[in-house]
Amino acid sequence: MLKKWIYSKIAHRLLWIVVIISLVASLPLIVQRWQAEQSAPGVEIVYDYSDLTFLAANEPNPQQYLEYQLTALRDAGVTTMAVGEKSLEQYAMEQELSLYSSKQAADVLNVVVSDDENYTYVTFKNEAVRQRIQPLIETQLSLLNVEMESFSLNNDNQAGQGIIIQEVLDHVAIMPLFPDLVEMEMLSDYGFHIAARMSDNRPFHFEVMEQAFIQLADVGVRWIIFSGDDVTGNTDEEERLTLQATAQWMKENGIGFALIETSKDKQQAGRAELANLLDYDVIRLHSILEKEMFLDPDILEDRIVLAVEDRNIRMIYLNGDSIERPDDQMFEDSMEHTLEVLLGSEGDNGAVARLEAAGYTLDTAQPFTFTPSSWNNILKLLVVLGAVAMISLTMGRGLRLPAVLFFVIGVIGSAGLYVLSVSLLYTLAALGTAICTPSYAVMYAMDKVKQMKQKQTMLSASGSAVILFLLATGITAIAFSQVSGILQGMTYMVLIDQFRGVSLLKLAPIAIIAIYAAMYASYSKEQQGLARLQQIAFMNIKVIYVVLAALFGGIVLYYLSRAGNAGQTLPLEQEFRSLLQHTFGVRPRTSEFLIGHPLFIFAAYVALKYRKGAELFVIGVFGQLSMVNTFTHLHTMLPVSMLRVTYGLILGIVIGFMIIIAFEVALRGWNKWNQIKKQY
Repeated sequence: MLKKWIYSKIAHRLLWIVVIISLVASLPLIVQRWQAEQSAPGVEIVYDYSDLTFLAANEPNPQQYLEYQLTALRDAGVTTMAVGEKSLEQYAMEQELSLYSSKQAADVLNVVVSDDENYTYVTFKNEAVRQRIQPLIETQLSLLNVEMESFSLNNDNQAGQGIIIQEVLDHVAIMPLFPDLVEMEMLSDYGFHIAARMSDNRPFHFEVMEQAFIQLADVGVRWIIFSGDDVTGNTDEEERLTLQATAQWMKENGIGFALIETSKDKQQAGRAELANLLDYDVIRLHSILEKEMFLDPDILEDRIVLAVEDRNIRMIYLNGDSIERPDDQMFEDSMEHTLEVLLGSEGDNGAVARLEAAGYTLDTAQPFTFTPSSWNNILKLLVVLGAVAMISLTMGRGLRLPAVLFFVIGVIGSAGLYVLSVSLLYTLAALGTAICTPSYAVMYAMDKVKQMKQKQTMLSASGSAVILFLLATGITAIAFSQVSGILQGMTYMVLIDQFRGVSLLKLAPIAIIAIYAAMYASYSKEQQGLARLQQIAFMNIKVIYVVLAALFGGIVLYYLSRAGNAGQTLPLEQEFRSLLQHTFGVRPRTSEFLIGHPLFIFAAYVALKYRKGAELFVIGVFGQLSMVNTFTHLHTMLPVSMLRVTYGLILGIVIGFMIIIAFEVALRGWNKWNQIKKQY
């Protein structure tokens, strides 16, 4: 009796009911995410002030240049200046002070030094500069327990007071100082917000650090951008709880921090822990590096807009640099390029105008407001149960075994994972449904083709192929909902945590469909799957098969190399992507509308009309898994992902029809040529 029920259609339908329940349960979770994405329209465009002062130091009139560029940047849409921990070496490059070793001080400053002395002598540009910078030096030296004393200058070159630091010049020159509060106040008077740059490269003195955060809040700092490999306080957290202290002072003073968008292996240590301690008072930051500021302004405009619209970035960080012009060996700075990127070639069509047209405001950025309900955990478990059901249905279809058996095993395994690690359960459930759902969709289409009417006309076959494609896409859409529901939360929105297993998602469905096609897709006499595989395993291998396998392997490697924002691209592909972006507002994926979707439709057409070509579904799965991959980008706004998939579907159907027409024209031409050839 039990065996009969396991093999019955009722058991199979019950699994689909579980899937449907999971879709309903995912809706409130998706709505919460959508509401959070709409809660933070403010975007800050930040410029690195130390880069600007560096550029000014190389101009004939530094102060005049600085004032002019500050006004120009503010009027162009820059909202914020980033003031960081300059070193004495940087101040020297900006001509605010001069550094001398003991020997140099004796020669240049005419001071008397002992024979056994290798100290650092510091002189200042003027008294106002000394009063601004000397307290910063004193604070840092006190943390390092380095002695300092004053000395008087009165020679032909300089007058006033300097300081002697009892440490070697090379060590002192790179010593990081706290951000300059006077500079911050001056920039605030210009109308800029202030972002502070801080590192973890100094001894952590609790009283000094607490006072530093209070002072930063007093000058209006809302966001900190951490420098170096660690967030402030991370290095000594284990022994002294310094990271927790940093979080406490930041919360008390209303200060959050920016998560710098970077690769996995370059993320700052302690960022996830600090974000959690701050209750996710964080925003995401995208930086355009110094040399990149000389790229084509149109490319940088697109890059800024895409960062904000596609990846939930709320802070754009601009740097400055200068390069030597090859024609006249003069130096050119990046300021003109920067202004063109922001304003556009016509003064009103740049990145700023495009962001404002998209509904964003250039103002102080705010973190996303995410308010989960008390039902969230229960809803997520229901979605996980639906994911297990979807995985079971896929395995049942693929192995020709009852899906209920796999479901029972999956539920038991999920219960064990729930006890061990809820996060691991969510990760595996999301990956499982992401791989299995598009695979099931294509297997369903392949089986459906075999059941449909043979030898259809061109019109009926093409129409049926599109309907079959849309049905498969509807099944694949189950994964959109399940992945979005399972991996819902602030950590995913700001990319502290993310979908795991992208490479597996890109390869596994292709392998599954390839094996399924080999086992069951034959339109000749039905064979058992294992017998079919055995036949393939022991077939004679020809050289052409080896060549094709090597070619396919190369294609797969290139396919994987394209993953991520920094993936490999073909020549002119960036220009094509830019054209798509400007045409549609949201760029559809080429792997969908140029490859996966058209070839899925073409595969279904050929299979319906000619009872051949089922192997083409192996390429057709590209489009299905690519759509799922779009929704695994959990830091991308939901409307953007939906539009991207929709445009891909529409274009894919159009191109699919074009391929069918071209194929029929070519086939008829070939047949006609063969008939003529036979006559002669």
